Amino acid sequence: MTACATAPAGPGTDITESLELRLAEQKKQLDEANNRIDELSIKFSLLQEKLVSGTETTAVLSESTRPPAHLKVIELNGSSLPVKVVEAEPQKVLKFKLGKNITPSASTFKVSKGKKSDGKSVTKLSLKKSKAKKPLGPKGLYSTGQNLFLDGRYEEARKFFSLFLASHPSHSLADNALYWQGEAFYSEKQYKSALNTFLKVIELYPNENKAPDALLKVGYSYIELDDYGSASRAFKRLASSYPDSVAVSKADRMLKSLLKQEKEGSK
Repeated sequence: MTACATAPAGPGTDITESLELRLAEQKKQLDEANNRIDELSIKFSLLQEKLVSGTETTAVLSESTRPPAHLKVIELNGSSLPVKVVEAEPQKVLKFKLGKNITPSASTFKVSKGKKSDGKSVTKLSLKKSKAKKPLGPKGLYSTGQNLFLDGRYEEARKFFSLFLASHPSHSLADNALYWQGEAFYSEKQYKSALNTFLKVIELYPNENKAPDALLKVGYSYIELDDYGSASRAFKRLASSYPDSVAVSKADRMLKSLLKQEKEGSK
């Protein structure tokens, strides 16, 4: 028997391979563009939130910075700007002769020269008042977490959101803080940690404003973990539990895409 010779690849095969390579490259570029759009969308959402909370903070600050009753306020001639006049408190003064091995720090003491009644010179050290840093309040912690997230410092952002939650678990922004912890994990591609965090948002704050967004990201996290069945269930739950939320339209698009992929895979 004569063996059958394998037919050489024709020009059509080369064209097909070239088109497949181009298609794969285009798909890769499209995926990268979509990821970039998602990242920008997340940061845009955070900036909007920051703008709203910043406006509220400004209102609070303007209320809290009114001068106390004991301060004198005078008007400058020709100017409507108030000037606060505060009488300085007398400083406590420590008097002692400096030894050879004593070197006072300029940041700690105010050094001045003086004389005793008998004419002998003496060095006077007055203690400088150090301003102790006040611990950050809830808005300070939350705002710091926001800024770190926007700078791409996700691990540090999570720490501040975690401090916020530990100190103020009943605050109106508690669901937001937990949600942005999840987004920080998601941005670092730590999808399992992100999933668990988003699920916690839904469990602890089902009626708060971040619950629909958290459920949407539950579906996204399942997709990244190749669990398409759980992703579909999450999107369906979002549509039934929060039908009026903005996140529903995104969930609907993702659900249709998953169903289309499922049909194509079954052919």
